[in-house]
Amino acid sequence: DDLLGEYRGGAATKNVEHLFYSGRHYGFSAMILSQVWRARSPIVRKQLSHIALWNGPVFETDAIKEEVSAGGLDGRTFDTAFKIATEGKPYGFMLIKL
Repeated sequence: DDLLGEYRGGAATKNVEHLFYSGRHYGFSAMILSQVWRARSPIVRKQLSHIALWNGPVFETDAIKEEVSAGGLDGRTFDTAFKIATEGKPYGFMLIKL
């Protein structure tokens, strides 16, 4: 995300997208660390197998909840699980298997 402005929509973004939608055919695995959920391309987000979510800005947590909820997890269950995983735990996080 530190270089997001330099890469957004450019050749680097296209290369990352290509790795995510075709790399699995070659046994490729990747990890993306991002502070801004929607700054990642929908192509990349749809190829994720897991999301690790730490405490952060509510609007970012809500953005992830919105997309995960579309897959069948209701918002109330998401909120409860996130609270259990992170509340009072300085390094606590919730791992979501998609």
